[in-house]
Amino acid sequence: MLASLRNVDYPKDRIKIVFAVTHLGDKQSENFLNRLRKLVSAANMQCDIDIKVTYPVLTDMYRWGPYYAVIMNLHLMRLDFLEGDYTHFWLLGGDNPPTRRSLKQLLKIKADIASAVINQRRERVKQFKLDESMVYPVYWKYIWTLNDLDELQEVYYQLVHCSRQG
Repeated sequence: MLASLRNVDYPKDRIKIVFAVTHLGDKQSENFLNRLRKLVSAANMQCDIDIKVTYPVLTDMYRWGPYYAVIMNLHLMRLDFLEGDYTHFWLLGGDNPPTRRSLKQLLKIKADIASAVINQRRERVKQFKLDESMVYPVYWKYIWTLNDLDELQEVYYQLVHCSRQG
């Protein structure tokens, strides 16, 4: 990931990289965090880098479910973004290093939200008993927009109102 980020074709003085790390209070988490700090230091990235750490507890696991660590890290990075003077938020998963031109391609779209298509993890393919030789992209397409909500709310109101009268 560090090599891919170092190779991104974009002015380094305009990028801040934030790593969000889940610390479970164990030796393995501490070792990973120390290793990441050493790697970041040795990488000489030539851009601003920050490492944020979340410390989830059992109630976080119950609240957020199986993806609690990801959700907590996303929330932490979102707050960092909102509190800063930034214009864009580029979210990358640790197992999806970007290509050299990824950032410029996404910015060229000039959309409020843009994303590359990423592939499903192999263990998920096995979990759902899918053909492992196939590549399964992971993406979501909403079948409604915010403008549709007013219409849906009106239809719902009419259904409820009519059923109470009839």
